[in-house]
Amino acid sequence: MANKKQNKQAIGVILFVAVLFAIFLGAYFYVKSLDKFEYAGVNWEKIDNSGMKLYHARFPIGTNGSVFYNLYLRNDPRKNNVSVSVNNYFFFNNVSIAIDDGAGSCYGAAIGNSILGQFLGAFNLNIDGAFANETMAKQFNASFANCSSAINKTVILIQKSNETSIIQDVNPNCYIVNVGNCENTKTVEKLIVDIINSSQIK
Repeated sequence: MANKKQNKQAIGVILFVAVLFAIFLGAYFYVKSLDKFEYAGVNWEKIDNSGMKLYHARFPIGTNGSVFYNLYLRNDPRKNNVSVSVNNYFFFNNVSIAIDDGAGSCYGAAIGNSILGQFLGAFNLNIDGAFANETMAKQFNASFANCSSAINKTVILIQKSNETSIIQDVNPNCYIVNVGNCENTKTVEKLIVDIINSSQIK
């Protein structure tokens, strides 16, 4: 009788441990699944880069899809609420990323411009950094570009504003990125994701 009782207890302990292990594994894989999602037609993964949370997507670019681009964003693309009002994206081979005085002095200006330049450059476009202020362009011996100069080329004008938004100018070759109060990175990332979602540049 004692052996039977001990056997039942041992079986009970084993079953209890097995159930706990199954619950642990289920919870682990559920939490891990939350780090992966599909958005804007591509698969994303939330990763930890030395304590910094990044959102990574890897997707094919070009006509034959043999080249892949790795995109890393600082903001969750699903929760990026920057408003977009663009009818369609079309990019000439020459693209100027022009920045106005206010947006250029923002902390995230360099990061935002770099992310955008690298992304567009991956599609074999000729990317040129420019000032939206002609006086500053002359002062620093740099390129000048604004929506008026977007003729046979594309201009992306980054400027400070009351609210964040992305709009298409009356000149359809010019896209205006309103970064609000220095939300450069968030707004530029929204532009990139919207371009991906439009499938016009793949």
